[in-house]
Amino acid sequence: GYMKSLLISVLFVAWRLGVSPGDKFICASYGDDVAHKFGRMTRAVMQSPLYRAMFPDTVLTKTAEDCLETSQGGCRYATAVGSDIAGFRANFIVIDDPMQPDEAHNAAAKQKGIDWYLGVVAQRLLANGVIIVVMHRLSPDDFCATLEERGGWHVVTLPLIAEKDHTHFDDKGNVLW
Repeated sequence: GYMKSLLISVLFVAWRLGVSPGDKFICASYGDDVAHKFGRMTRAVMQSPLYRAMFPDTVLTKTAEDCLETSQGGCRYATAVGSDIAGFRANFIVIDDPMQPDEAHNAAAKQKGIDWYLGVVAQRLLANGVIIVVMHRLSPDDFCATLEERGGWHVVTLPLIAEKDHTHFDDKGNVLW
């Protein structure tokens, strides 16, 4: 409900394939239905007249909701968190909402997600690749916390409630908010 999935799993992927049509993405969401929905949304963006005008060299040769492919060898493979990803390797792996809120206090569910990440996902990343995790923080020991403890992550925190007062101005100095 806060556009994090739309911004990263759909728009960022489409933009990146526009500027670098040979890049490979694995996009995992908590269920196949959501993963495929984001695949359809990315496809719609990439087939839009505006996108075609902005990125004329990025041409989709395969347009299935689970696998978009470009004429330059790039792709967006959609799958569910916990699924096998054998045969696919990527420059970018996007893990979008790996846990549901009702699993926040379920130790077995949390461990299953971490085991999947360590045993499957981390092995699918190409050299110099990037893994992006998009999620609400659900508990002090959730998926993100476990990854942060392991180190090597750059964390971008976008608090739902401002942590301090801040005034926003337009280019003329008028207060916007």
